[in-house]
Amino acid sequence: MQARKSSRRKSIMIVEKDRTQGEIDKKPDEARKLRNEEGKNGAGDEHADDGVNSEKIVAEKEAEAKKVEAEKDAEAKKVEAEKIVAEKEAEAKKVDAEREAEAKKVEAEKIVAEKEAEAKKVDAEKEAEIRKVEAEKEAETKKTIAEKAKKEEEMKKEEEMKKEEEMKKEEEMKKEEEMKKEEEMKKEEEMKKKAAVGIKPEGAEQDDKQKKVHFEEQKNEQRDVSKDPSKSIQSPTQEQTKQQLEINTGAVPLSALTPNTELFVLRTTNRIVLEGPISKRMLFFSCFWHKRYFVLTSDGILCYFRSLDGRGKGKLNLRQVNDVRRINEETGGSNKYKIVLRYDGYTESIRFDDERIRDQWNSKIREVKDTLNG
Repeated sequence: MQARKSSRRKSIMIVEKDRTQGEIDKKPDEARKLRNEEGKNGAGDEHADDGVNSEKIVAEKEAEAKKVEAEKDAEAKKVEAEKIVAEKEAEAKKVDAEREAEAKKVEAEKIVAEKEAEAKKVDAEKEAEIRKVEAEKEAETKKTIAEKAKKEEEMKKEEEMKKEEEMKKEEEMKKEEEMKKEEEMKKEEEMKKKAAVGIKPEGAEQDDKQKKVHFEEQKNEQRDVSKDPSKSIQSPTQEQTKQQLEINTGAVPLSALTPNTELFVLRTTNRIVLEGPISKRMLFFSCFWHKRYFVLTSDGILCYFRSLDGRGKGKLNLRQVNDVRRINEETGGSNKYKIVLRYDGYTESIRFDDERIRDQWNSKIREVKDTLNG
């Protein structure tokens, strides 16, 4: 930038020098004209002898005039040249200032553009990071759902296997009971045959002798005896119906329960009305169902167990239930049978694969509810 300024100043000074020299070259002609005019005016007054002196004086005056004129011209030219140089310098400074301002403007615009590009880059990186995190979360959620579905499927298979094993055990126990009953019936028939013939079993005569008692009818008293429900004998028909219900609903045998667990205590204290595996909605994924072991107690509590050794959860008191309904629905080409319980603005749904088992649960729930409500 400084080099360009110096070159401009040199070119301006050369131009001014050429112009000044041209004006100086014109001055001798003007001096000569003045001298001629003065010679004409003084020719009549002076004599021929004074010609040399007058010419000398004139020459000196001309020289002096030329000198003064030259000094004036030089001063004027100097001032003019300085003025022109100053104007040129001012113009050059103005041009330089404009160029510098333009350069600064371009530089500022460049910096702004770079900052905007950097900001856009940062925003794009942030957006890409957010999308990446969201994609990872979505993948993790899908993975969790798949794992839960897999676990539920495995649990379902395990429950089905356990159910099959329990049914086999129950069938074996049933066969053993039937065999025992057949043996007892055979013994009773033999005893009846012997009694019909008049043959008493060994030790029967001795028992008869020991059982002979002498009564005095005058001392007899008559009293009313209240019935003790704890000592009443349940009819074989009722017992068989309860066993059949437990088989139908998939109730586990007592031998499969761990002592001192909540389910074991409920079973041994005869507080269970009905029990077995039932499907219920998942808590966080309500579109999925999973099986839990449900228990209905005689005091009106409906609850479920995640494991037979665990504690009962989701305990619902039938006293709070306002409505009990049966609903049939078709899902995926197969029929599902539900019981819907409504209470305090909430709804609890349980689902069955077998309509007959659903109806048995519905009957018992209504029966216990009616008993509690009087």
